[in-house]
Formats: sequence, C-alpha cells, structure tokens
Amino acid sequence: MKKAVLLSNSHIDVAWLWREGEIKRVCQKTFENALSLIEKYGITYAQSNMIFYEWIEKEAPGLYEEILRAIHAGNWEVVGGSWVELDCNLPTGESILRSFIIGKKYAKSRLGVDINICWLPDTFGFPITLPKILQAVGIKYFLTTKLSWNDTTEFPYNVFRWRGDDGSEVLAYLTPAPYDANLSEISVINALAKQMKKQGIPYILFLYGRGDHGGGPTNDDAKIAKKLSESGWIKIGKAIDFFKEIEEKYIDKIPTWNNELYLEFHRGIYTTQLRLKDLIRKSEIELLNLEVLLGFLRMHGKEIEFTRELEDLWKEVLKRHFHDTLAGTLSADVAEENLCQLIKVLSRIRQMRKQVLTELAKAMGSKESGENILVLNTLPWDRTIIVEDVKTAKPIMAENVPGFGYKVIKPHDGSNGTLKLSQRGRLIIVENKRYALFIDKKTGLIVQIFDKKLKQKLLSRPIEIRVYEDDPNLTRRSITGIPAGIFDAWEIYIYDRKKPVYEHPKAVSVEVIELTPVRITVRVLMKYTSFPWQRIFMDVDYVLTDEDKIEIRLKIKSKCKHKFVKLIIPIAQAEDYAIYGAPYGYVERLDPTSTKASEADKAKYEVPSVGWVLVPAKWGSALIATDNRFGFSKNGEELQISILRTPMYPSVLYYEMLSRLPKWIRRAGTGGSAINEIFYRANKVIWKYFTNHYIDQGTLNCRVAIASSDQSKTIYALRLWKELITPVNTHYVTLEPITQQLLRISSDDIYAHLKPSDAGQGVTLRLVNYSRDAINISLMGTVKEVWESDHFENAKQPVVCSNGKFILSMRGNEIKTYRLTT
Repeated sequence: MKKAVLLSNSHIDVAWLWREGEIKRVCQKTFENALSLIEKYGITYAQSNMIFYEWIEKEAPGLYEEILRAIHAGNWEVVGGSWVELDCNLPTGESILRSFIIGKKYAKSRLGVDINICWLPDTFGFPITLPKILQAVGIKYFLTTKLSWNDTTEFPYNVFRWRGDDGSEVLAYLTPAPYDANLSEISVINALAKQMKKQGIPYILFLYGRGDHGGGPTNDDAKIAKKLSESGWIKIGKAIDFFKEIEEKYIDKIPTWNNELYLEFHRGIYTTQLRLKDLIRKSEIELLNLEVLLGFLRMHGKEIEFTRELEDLWKEVLKRHFHDTLAGTLSADVAEENLCQLIKVLSRIRQMRKQVLTELAKAMGSKESGENILVLNTLPWDRTIIVEDVKTAKPIMAENVPGFGYKVIKPHDGSNGTLKLSQRGRLIIVENKRYALFIDKKTGLIVQIFDKKLKQKLLSRPIEIRVYEDDPNLTRRSITGIPAGIFDAWEIYIYDRKKPVYEHPKAVSVEVIELTPVRITVRVLMKYTSFPWQRIFMDVDYVLTDEDKIEIRLKIKSKCKHKFVKLIIPIAQAEDYAIYGAPYGYVERLDPTSTKASEADKAKYEVPSVGWVLVPAKWGSALIATDNRFGFSKNGEELQISILRTPMYPSVLYYEMLSRLPKWIRRAGTGGSAINEIFYRANKVIWKYFTNHYIDQGTLNCRVAIASSDQSKTIYALRLWKELITPVNTHYVTLEPITQQLLRISSDDIYAHLKPSDAGQGVTLRLVNYSRDAINISLMGTVKEVWESDHFENAKQPVVCSNGKFILSMRGNEIKTYRLTT
C-alpha cells in the first residue's frame, strides 16, 4: 500500500554567500515562521545543525523556549546530530567523531533528545568509513539527496543498508525528490513513482521548504500539506517514524551497498580555496596535538584547566567543516570572514601549546630554560624528528623518539647526519642512508628516486608540473540536467575536452640553499606565463633528511584565472588501482583508465583523500602524503596531485540573477533547447562582468612527502601523512639526556589518539585498526587501570592486566575508545 510522509525543513547554509550575522538573522526568521505554521496548520518541521540551536539559545532565548516546547510536543524534529552539516571526505576521522559527539551531547543536555538520524542532504559525497563512525556515536539512520546530482551513473537505490569497512551498517535513504521540493500532490506522486520504478518500495519521505538562505515552508506549503494529509495515503510526520517503519515493513526489500557514496559532480571542491583549507587543516591538527600534550601533562599528575576552552575551540574548528566552507565554495567576503576567524583560533591554540610545553617541562623536573632540547612525540609510534635549534638556526636530528613519549638531547648530539651531495653532468644528486634523489639542473625536476634498501627505482620517468586550461563547460550537465557550467568553484572542466590542454612551467634557476649533514634543500624557481597578464611563480624546494622520506615544498604565487595545476608523480610498475586515505580508514579505487573499470569507476577521474595515497607496485608500494591538498587522480603509472585551482568566486549578485530566471529555462527538459543555449551563452557574460573575484590569488604553500615500502600496508602511508602534518613539539630544558615512553601500543597496524578524559580524571585513548584483520594489542606504560568505554567516554567494563600488559581486541578496521587511569 502506497504511503508518503510530508516533512518540512530548511537547509540553511552555515556559510555560503552570506556572513555569519546574516545567517543568524535568517535562522531566527525561519524558525519563527516554522513555529507559526506548526501552530496554525499542525505541520512537522525538521532542523539539523546543532550550532543553530546554540546560536538561538544565546541570542533569542524566548524563541529557544518556543522551539523546546515544539520539540516536546512532537512537531519539531531535531535531526543530524553533527555540529554542522559537514563535509565527510576531507576532515580527519577524529574531527568527524567530535562533530557528532559534541553535537549529540548538546542535543541531549539542552534539547532533551537523543538524535539517531544523520542528516546530510547537501554534502558532496561520503566515505566508506562513515557508517562505522555513525554507529560508534549511536546513529542508526542516514539521509542525503545529493547523489541524485551524479553526471555519469544513476545511483541504483533510494532505500539501502550502507555497510562500512568494518561491517557496521546504517539504514540509508536517498530521497527521490530534492530537500526543497515544490509541494503538490503531483510532485509527491512523481517522487513515489520514481522510487517504485527503482526498487518497488511504495513508501517515501517527502521534504519541502525553502533553504540555502532560509525560509522553510511557506503558508501555501503548510495549507497544501494539511489538505494532502486528508487523502489517506499522504501523512504529515517525522523522519524517525519513516525510518522505523521502513525498517520494520520492507526489510526483505532493502539491498546492501558496500562501498563509498561518491558524488559524480563537484570534483573541484577538493582543491578550491586552498588558503582556507590550509587554515582549517592546521587548526584541527594543532588542536589534536594540543590534546595529546595535555594528556601527557595529566599523566605527569599536573593539570591546566582548559576543558571549556577546548570545547569552544573545537566548535570553532568544526564550524569550518560545514560542506561549503571546507569545499571553499564561498563568496569572497564570507571566505575572508572565515579566514580572519581561523587565524585567531590557530593563534590561541598555539598560545595554549606554548603554555602546556612550559608546564610539562616543569613537571619533568626542569627548573628553568636550559641548553638541552626536550623533543616530544605526540604520535603513537617511534620516529626520527628533525627539529630547529633556534639558538644556532640549524636543523638537529632527534633519533628514535618513542611513540607517546619524549627524548632530551644535547644540541651537538643531533648534528650528525648521513646526508651528502654530489653533481654529475646536469644532475644534482642528494643522498641519505635510504634514498638517492636525482634533480635535473636544466628542467628543475626530479628525474629519479632510488631506494637503496629495496634496490629499486621509484619513478618510471621524471616528475612533472602541468598547468591545465580549466574554462567552465557550459554544456555539460548532470543526469537530471543540472548545468556544470554555473558551478565554477565546484567543478573540474579539464577532462571535458577530447584531450586536456596543458603547459609546463619553465625552470628559471636551480640552487642548493641548505647543505648540512642533517638536511639538504635544493630550490628551483619556476615560472608560467600566459597572455594576457596571467602568471604563476613557484619556489619548489626538494628537501632530504634522515626521516626516510623525500619532501617537496611548494610556495606558489598566483595571478591567473581558470587554471588547474597538477603535480605528476609517475610510479614505476604501478598497479591499476590505488588506496586513498579516508577519515579513520581508507578506500580502494580502480583507475578510471583500467581495462577493468566500470562506468562508475571511470567517473572517479578526480577523487578525495584526507591527505595520503598508497600506490601498489610490482616491487612494493609508493607512499604519498600532502599537508593541505585533497584532490588526486591516477592514470596508469601517473599519480596526480591537484595543487592549485583558480576559478571565480561564487557571488551573491550572480546567485540573485540566476534565481530570478524562470525555472523552466533551467530545468532538464530544456537542456538542449535554443532557449537554454542562449542561457548558457548569457552565463559567460554574467561571469565576466558581474563576478570579478578570483580564488587563490597571492601566495600559497603546500608540502608533499614521498616514501616507499616493500609492503602495501595502509598504516605506513598514514604514518607518512601524520608525520608530515603533526607539529614538532620542543622546549629548552635543564634536564640531562633521557628517553621516556608514557604509553606503548604493541601493534604496527594501530593508529591512536590520546586526550584528557572529559570526566576530569585520567586520559582517553582512541584506537583505530588500519588492518582488515582482527588483532590483539598489548598496552603498556604508566597505566594503572584501563576501561573499555563508549565514544562519549562512558566506562563500560574493565580490561584485565596480566604481567603489566593490558590486552585489547579489535576487529578489522574497527574504532575503539578506552579510559586510562595513570
């Protein structure tokens, strides 16, 4: 028997074209409108983004109380659970967990509800690791609408079980109509027919209400909803009731999807707005680093009361994980507002870190600032760390600093490295104990990397830097007819040509700018110019140390539009697939050019990663990591890192002009008509004369690390990435040389994050298994008790200690949390 549930909502962008003050005003007006229509017509209304509720609680307490009454009466549904409707591909796994932990805690304590629907209607794709994160925070259901925007293949289901990489499942719903659909009986019937045709389930959730700039349901919407609800098969209701009934009645018709939910559209968002992406990444990584240092301090029996401020900082960072913010698809003034706020956030985090390092040195017995250097390792594995001796301005090597531990060294003890430099004809050769790096003085490019341990050349040919033409394609559309050409900041256009057009920047100079036994740096100045007045300058530094990696540092000065710069790394004997980092996990993707590639695989010609890629090869694997670049592609042996995009900003004026055009001009049915062709041509003029801001002009920085292994273990690529992005923590002390490990984890396949427990005692340890296999782990160190807990840090059961070791068990790819008493 057919059935439809009507639910109004307003997808309000936390950031897009309007500043925060305007969004707060929009929230207040939208919520007042929704409450009025609830009272007048008895409709239901759903709202996500926990940040909105906190805004209203602080700035409109009377309205907040009205919302609470509507929630308790059952007409207002709180959905989502995350602090904002976040991007799910680019943040770290810990950041996504925190978004739900902080969001759900707020909803429980302030709104009196336990949310179990993940609500991300407009987010640009979802990793295979998301189901396990959702299940970890008690969320059973997932809703989106965005997959209907695919441009190559139609997603096969509306209702499905989405299985994650560890076997966790959520019941997922791809709505058959947009989240802001026009409400009428025929639109509901059409949505139901679409779902019936796809998989034969005669039951839909129909969302309506204006969004983006707010508004929600109109008075006419509410009147129509009330009238339709009298039909018998269309009801006013809530999303949670819809999901529960689907689960109960149609369980035998629900298929399982065991993969990522890749959006075949908006592929440029992994690279657009690099300055903003860089500050967001730095803020979250430095905040995580600060938490580990605070955990160290607590393990030494000392405390700095930062609990409230830490949560406030997390909220500021998580606010910038809103999908349009992290995607960089913001108007110029909104982007500037976020940049200014993030600079303040990052500055405060660094001030707090400095304070914690001082207190840690005191807790370890240092009476004052001394001549020796305390080096702290906030990652769980042993590593060699290159630090800067600020007194001599020279690099120093601290070898074998234990994971979750520290080492005190005398500066002169860290000055002995294995590096050497030589020249052979056109080649500059830089070597350490593991690698030999060959740089061509004429082209300024790395022509080869030789792994001495594996006795293997890593490159099939020299590395390249390509500058592509990336002009908007005004004819390409999604399956449903959405034109790609109006999404300049969102889209990539280089592959819409029969053959991508690109040029190479020219090397202007090559010089050795640093030559020590610990670090050698070769700098290449590169220049690209194009008529009229377009230019890109690059300082490309090739850096070699004894950290078992090659680092490429790019300083880019850009003044151009519609260019797309890629760094090409050709891997010798590469396989036809690669493994890409995902939040707290990874996803394996077949090359679009592989003979085994399906149409869906071919659509993945630009893909996201949190910052690392493992390329399997016949001899082992190449490992690549970046600090603030998230877009990658692979074509046979070529791994391509997207370094720079220079589209035009989205603009309020442009948005308003488009919104005034009749919808029939832009709908799919007129996609190939003469009227639409006129519209596309007019679009070019609109871009040219009414949008004059360009993204990512000025100076931009990026770091890329390259390493190799005789194995294809994902944890090795993750380690390379974490070591690249994690801050170096040092302090001058009076202590004599010493090495100390506070916590040791036995398995090489485990990543761990340490933080002070929210309860105010002990520390919390988050573990992630980066192996597909179940494993047992020994936990050792200055630990008295270990309790397995949920991810909200509520202790569940103690872990037995045997011979000074706590034995922990984990499934393949699983996330677990433990409370530790020290």
